[in-house]
Amino acid sequence: DVDLVDEYIRITQENCPEIFVIENVPQFITCESGKFLSKVLQKLSHRYTITSNIVRDCDIGGYTTRKRAIIIGSRIGKIQLPQLKLYPFHTVREALSKVTSKWYNYFDVTTSRPETEKRLDYDSVSPTIVNWRKLPIIHPTENRTLTVAEASALMGFDQRFEFHGTIGERQQQCGNGCTYAIGSLIKKVTKEALLRYHCDPILSV
Repeated sequence: DVDLVDEYIRITQENCPEIFVIENVPQFITCESGKFLSKVLQKLSHRYTITSNIVRDCDIGGYTTRKRAIIIGSRIGKIQLPQLKLYPFHTVREALSKVTSKWYNYFDVTTSRPETEKRLDYDSVSPTIVNWRKLPIIHPTENRTLTVAEASALMGFDQRFEFHGTIGERQQQCGNGCTYAIGSLIKKVTKEALLRYHCDPILSV
């Protein structure tokens, strides 16, 4: 079996980028006394300044309670994620109100078993979006599971984002993804660090 952490470390060592980012489940930092994070620190901290944090989607402008571990290594100065807690939280209603028939994956929906339904609350933050067919997560007012477009909206994407494959694959891709808010935060802090280091105004366009 391929150890993905070891492979990531190998690729980073061979290519020596100015910045590397690992985005994973929170257990990446906490599992087995932090063995995965320790491996990264052991192999890369001689060359990189490494910071780590666990970020919750709704704290930084997202619609869900999804938590992700973010590890950033930098050769161009320490990069620290800001400690954000944005209030009020965005709600399920705000996300789903954007979805119209113009969205990709608007009609992508499967039938759920009544005994396993978990209904969303319009006026609350959404629980973590995984493969919602397996839970399943049910629409706040309609007796059906979410469409792929609705789940995509809760992940923070807009109508231009499209998932491909079978219906199950589309659901899995969406549930496995990084939320837009978390991805945007990573982009923001890494881009700012690169701009500061290189002082190139063209890059800020």
